[in-house]
Amino acid sequence: MVRLSGILTALSFQSAKSHKDILWTINLALENGRFYFSDIKDYTYIYNTESITHRGDYYDIRAASYVEVIAEIIRLAGQPKNQDIRLPLLRHALVETRHFLGLYRNNVQDKSALKTNFRANIAFKSLFRGINSFSDAFFFIKLVSKLL
Repeated sequence: MVRLSGILTALSFQSAKSHKDILWTINLALENGRFYFSDIKDYTYIYNTESITHRGDYYDIRAASYVEVIAEIIRLAGQPKNQDIRLPLLRHALVETRHFLGLYRNNVQDKSALKTNFRANIAFKSLFRGINSFSDAFFFIKLVSKLL
């Protein structure tokens, strides 16, 4: 069991970063030994019009943060202690990649820099191993065509 004090202190605001809650949640599950990925949305968001995430200049930062998150999930999947949950982690990395590609295609300003960053930090073969459906396969083809 993970101590509450560890939970409360491990997640903190990081300037110019986004999506750190994803890694925090995955690491919590890894430490706690309980893991479940669901395709069903079981949460809600509070829409804050003043949030920094709604700024036009923030999309590049958000996309770059997704690259960090995806790379870290893949790194965690490669650790021997996580061998039993390697495939679910790689599948989740592919899910996060869908979010990245949506930002990349529709919102970012510096596509060249993000493309270079993605290719330098994420191996397509790792994402390929996360394919679980025809939809994933078609997405992967689209991803490779956009980022190669």
